[in-house]
Amino acid sequence: MDQRLGQTEIDQLCDAFEDAWRRSDAPKLEDYLVKSVHADAGELLRNLLEIELWWRRNEDPPPSKEFYGQRFPDSRDIINSVFAQTASSRCDLDTVSVNQAFDTPRVLRKTDGYKIGLEFQDGDYELLEEIARGGMGVVFKARHRKLGRIVALKMILAGHFAGHDEVERFQLEAQAAAKLDHPGIVPVYEIGKHAEQHFFAMGFVDGISLQSKLAGGPLPPRDAANICKSIADAVQYAHEHGVIHRDLKPANILLDSNGTPRVTDFGLAKQIDANSDLTRSGAIVGTPGYMPPEQASGSTEQVGKASDVYSLGAILYCLLTGRPPFQAATAIDTVMQVIERVPVSPRSLNENIPRDLETICLKCLEKQPAKRYGSAAELSSELDRYLKGQPILARPIHPVERGWRWCRRNPAVTVLSVSVVLLLVLGTITSISFALAANRNAILAKRKADEAVQSLVTAVTFAPPDRVSDSIDALRPFGDQAVTMLKTKFDASSGVEKLQLAFALSQLEHPEISFLVDQIPSIPTDQSQNLLESLATQRIVSRELVQRELTRITERIEEEKDLKGSANKIARLTLTAMDLGAKEAAVDWLSTDGALKRVSETVRSEVLSIAPDWIHDWDSWQALLTDCNSDDVRYALCLALGRVMPDRVPPASRQTLTHLLENIRNATNDAGVFSASDWSLRRWKGDGGRTREVDQSNIHPAVVVDEFGVEMIRIPAGEFRRSDGGNASTVKQASRIVASDRSQLVTLPEPFYMSRFEITVEQFRKFVAETDFVDPSLDRDQANATPSQASMAVNSISQISPQIASEPVLQDSRIPVNDISWVSAAAFCNWLSQKHARTRAYKRSEEGGLAVDWEANGYRLPTEAEWEYVSRAGSTSTYFFGDDFQKIQYYAAPLKRDLAEVGLFMPNRFGVHDIYGNVAEWCNDVYGPYGSSPSENPRGKTVGNVRVHRGGSSNDSQGTLCSSTRSQARESYRSPYLGFRVVRSIDQPGTGMEQSERFSPDKYSRALVQSSLQTLYHLPD
Repeated sequence: MDQRLGQTEIDQLCDAFEDAWRRSDAPKLEDYLVKSVHADAGELLRNLLEIELWWRRNEDPPPSKEFYGQRFPDSRDIINSVFAQTASSRCDLDTVSVNQAFDTPRVLRKTDGYKIGLEFQDGDYELLEEIARGGMGVVFKARHRKLGRIVALKMILAGHFAGHDEVERFQLEAQAAAKLDHPGIVPVYEIGKHAEQHFFAMGFVDGISLQSKLAGGPLPPRDAANICKSIADAVQYAHEHGVIHRDLKPANILLDSNGTPRVTDFGLAKQIDANSDLTRSGAIVGTPGYMPPEQASGSTEQVGKASDVYSLGAILYCLLTGRPPFQAATAIDTVMQVIERVPVSPRSLNENIPRDLETICLKCLEKQPAKRYGSAAELSSELDRYLKGQPILARPIHPVERGWRWCRRNPAVTVLSVSVVLLLVLGTITSISFALAANRNAILAKRKADEAVQSLVTAVTFAPPDRVSDSIDALRPFGDQAVTMLKTKFDASSGVEKLQLAFALSQLEHPEISFLVDQIPSIPTDQSQNLLESLATQRIVSRELVQRELTRITERIEEEKDLKGSANKIARLTLTAMDLGAKEAAVDWLSTDGALKRVSETVRSEVLSIAPDWIHDWDSWQALLTDCNSDDVRYALCLALGRVMPDRVPPASRQTLTHLLENIRNATNDAGVFSASDWSLRRWKGDGGRTREVDQSNIHPAVVVDEFGVEMIRIPAGEFRRSDGGNASTVKQASRIVASDRSQLVTLPEPFYMSRFEITVEQFRKFVAETDFVDPSLDRDQANATPSQASMAVNSISQISPQIASEPVLQDSRIPVNDISWVSAAAFCNWLSQKHARTRAYKRSEEGGLAVDWEANGYRLPTEAEWEYVSRAGSTSTYFFGDDFQKIQYYAAPLKRDLAEVGLFMPNRFGVHDIYGNVAEWCNDVYGPYGSSPSENPRGKTVGNVRVHRGGSSNDSQGTLCSSTRSQARESYRSPYLGFRVVRSIDQPGTGMEQSERFSPDKYSRALVQSSLQTLYHLPD
């Protein structure tokens, strides 16, 4: 059998098997074993079983080797071997980056190493066998073809697919190790590249790793101390030559044939004098069970020589107890233990450990670097004192105890020295008496300090939320004394007291991150800033825990009965993750695509609702806005910032974010993003969100503005479903209409323009003033009047609309025009079309009424389908912002209140404002049933004088203010709560109309417009 062919087949079958698991197909091993033609069956089973166990690692109960033994009785040895290897690997998580442990990496197999080996078959080295692999590298035992020297050859696992950072990190590892020439460090002989594969050759250690030796259980204390001392000597040498290892652990310590430890794998080494450190700030790298707290929290600037001292202590702990000081089911849980917990006493795990050795070990494992041994050399000296039976320095030795130890070391003269010992005892007693007297004042001072700390701790628990940070600052000078009291009180407290104590502990570098993350869904909003500030002290770990909780809720969202409550939890967690810099959370929940579309619509609305209380780190939000590639997400981020009161934003951040919002508004092609950024800027610039005079010379790809200030938003083509549910007076009825099975699929195949705001009093007044227009529906006499009579009627402007006529309202020219009949709205559309040299849309029909010329390129009222499509803006929920009616307060004018200026409230995803409430809006359609068959660009009935109006008004019931509810009225009907907005088609290139989207001067006289109105309303000549 061709070995290469067999190995290639194993690799192909394993890739297919793993892809099936990734698709959640739960493939069967047997189905892939029978596909083998050339591969060794046992080796194929081994590889497939490794993959399956990895994918089933979180099952409860876990798969057993007995289960597989029954299926493959002739392969029990292979099954036992794989299970043993899996159990061992769980004790020592793979190195490179803890962040990788939160993803779903590809399972690495021996066939990967085989493929790499093929690339080296004609090089200077003959590869003999694979001896080790990690997250990035693979190591072979190799022979130099010319020198005959056996070496360990390390290569990048990704081969020629390795990225620039991988290659640079690999080279830095080789360079770091090559600087070191010490018997306790594996030497590097050569650095090179062959067949696009980077490699370096190291000394081959004929032995086992310290990790393998530990498979037999803890070592005798003296053996453990000797091994740790030798490693400390090697590490001290590395430190003296400018290299910090950063990944010391039993797996990276090799024992040669004499049992001498040799340090290897400088893959995470940091060169003290180097200008570049590939470990990004905030990234967690290393092996969780052996890394120090400063490394576990991502504080790379704090990682130094003391970090390696901590890892040496962790190795000693493992040698004495058989396990690392911290060990949990997942990498992130282990990291949390490293940061938050105190290691279990080694003697509680192994009572044979001497107290001095335990003391040395625990001193290395101090959370604060300054409390550890000052160097690896100090640790080595301390271990040397222990091995020689001398008093250690880590714990002050009482004179009596020191004398007793001297007697133990000198048994021959012990009897002769009894008198000396007695004198030492008496002297000690005398010394203690003097010490007590001398320290009485110190004791009293300490008692006063304790009372002061106790008072300050109590102040923390009862401080108002906005004063908690002040109380914490007052505790800082008391250091460990404050922390001790805080922890004691924290363990005994509950509710808000416990919460504020957790804030204090986090601020004093003793974080309770897991507890704080658990509080996010229920914490009072006035505590959110304290929470975010505390979580930021351990930013990376906090972010990972929050994202894990988001994943857990997402997986169970379909089971949740309380969608509103779940949305609030998800929104709080999402905003927290975003504040900690997690772009993934923003993309997952602020984008409304995918299977959870309806849920994410509600979540996005909830995010915007609570955003003012949940933004703390303005730099993170700036980075999110800058790096965001999704218009959905950018739309939500812009609105979230606009929801924050400007005086809450520090001046420097406000200035930066304002410039960023301006750049987004000016550059985006997305109408929703344009409106969202524009709305936020209007609020931040101190005008309360009032719309501004638009620069007509600034033509924007997302919006077109005419000389009368009518801003037209580009609406994309698309489709939606609608139900012929009629009127709804309650929110529940509106929801039922949306959920109706009798829905019709509607397609709008072409994009179009719709006015961003409802037509305003100011805009309609220009039409009236220029045309002497009078609404024919005022009464029958005026409807049949002559042009001169109509002109006289228009002089009494109060007859057109009270909102236009009354003097106090003249200053509110930006409210929507109202008390307007459908006929008046159509007249305005024709006038606006003629002002822009466009074909009038409304003409006299054969039946004597008004009809739309669908070939015309002028302005008109939206069809009912266009209005609902824009209203939904891609949503499938009751409202475009989700299913919670209470959130309408952010998008529409309050019910039972006066009309509001247009544009004060947030736009929907298409960039349209006030689509719900304020005034109801006339549609073009004659009222009639939809039907249930799919329809393309439906235009409604063409005969009749009962027209549709949509969106509800400030005077309507809650159920009317939604996307689906329909209302109707006669063409001549007028109401103080009824207005309109306009639409028009988008000019195709080559029609000669492109320039009209800019603005044309007033070419049309009053006489010409009046003439067209006479024709429109059948006025006599």
